[in-house]
Amino acid sequence: MAKGLPRRLIAFTGAILLAAIITATILLNNDTAQPEAPAFSLETAEGFLLALDFNQAHGQFAGVIANEPENIRAYLGAAEVYLHLGRRMDAIALLRGAFQATGSPSLAHALAGVELSPVQGFVAIVEAMQYEGLAAKARGALRRAHNTVGDALLALPP
Repeated sequence: MAKGLPRRLIAFTGAILLAAIITATILLNNDTAQPEAPAFSLETAEGFLLALDFNQAHGQFAGVIANEPENIRAYLGAAEVYLHLGRRMDAIALLRGAFQATGSPSLAHALAGVELSPVQGFVAIVEAMQYEGLAAKARGALRRAHNTVGDALLALPP
């Protein structure tokens, strides 16, 4: 009986060790890791906007806003995208919610313009960008607006 006990103990210990090795191997080789969430950045969103890829820009701006709900620049960019896509009512809804969330006078100004018309909306967004100290972004937005609405920008009163 004394000889059988050590053999059983060795077999039992070996089985536990083998189970531990198999478990560790399964855990280390498990490919069910969660995929990384896409990274959203204002720079990427604005890059798509510059390239006139409004659908990609929209997705990026939406991601930035979800991660940074106080980002005025992202709201202005997203509203501009909506106007380029002919989705003025979405721009209005976005800017209303953004103004309620932030209280930003720049967003209130952009909202007032977008509520009037797409052309006045583009102008108000450009002005809001200037208020936010984004003169270069505002110039780019004005050029894009001209591409979208043409000479209607020139017909606005001074």
